Amino acid sequence: MFSGGTTASAANGLAIYNNNGVVDVTNSTFANHLGDPTDSVVYSHMQYGGSTTITNSILWNDNVAEIGGVDGVGTVTVSYSDVQGGYTGTGNINRDPLFVNAADSQNGGLALDIGSPCWDAGEDDNVIGSEDITGAPREVDVPGIGTVDVPPEETDSVDMGAYEHQYELQVTVDSLHTADHTPELIGTVTHPHAGVAVTVNGNQYLAANNGDG
Repeated sequence: MFSGGTTASAANGLAIYNNNGVVDVTNSTFANHLGDPTDSVVYSHMQYGGSTTITNSILWNDNVAEIGGVDGVGTVTVSYSDVQGGYTGTGNINRDPLFVNAADSQNGGLALDIGSPCWDAGEDDNVIGSEDITGAPREVDVPGIGTVDVPPEETDSVDMGAYEHQYELQVTVDSLHTADHTPELIGTVTHPHAGVAVTVNGNQYLAANNGDG
């Protein structure tokens, strides 16, 4: 994750300045950079043919251009990413990612809030590793959301950005009647990162977690 870069004078590359190198960025979030209006968050000065590749990422909420100039014969390739202002590339979007708290880069504020267009909008084939920035699982599918690969006909489940939304599991129990004033409801929920709550007659109670998951 890249956030909070600042500069007192015109200087490109507040997060990445690529000078003739090879830079690959996957599932990252770039946000809250402050600089001169002529600056950029990512800048590729690649006189001798270097390359910058950004996939499954979010570049948003910066007061400078997200991606700056490309010099020489180098390339910048962006795909399956949410870029403020837009950027040409397969699967890219230009939509508010709906951060939980865009101003707070340090305490999970750049996680994706309910209804984010970045849910399941990445490309699974680009994923590196099985965990997000918090150690939670990657490629958590939100039912009914995601791009479809043809072939194979499967729905991508990885989110754009550094945080993977952990789908909130809902468990519904049919109506129960008991004369017991201290009833126990015992069951098994297999979901290592989902919070579980029980609602009885409109009052919410936390479920005790006894065991793994």
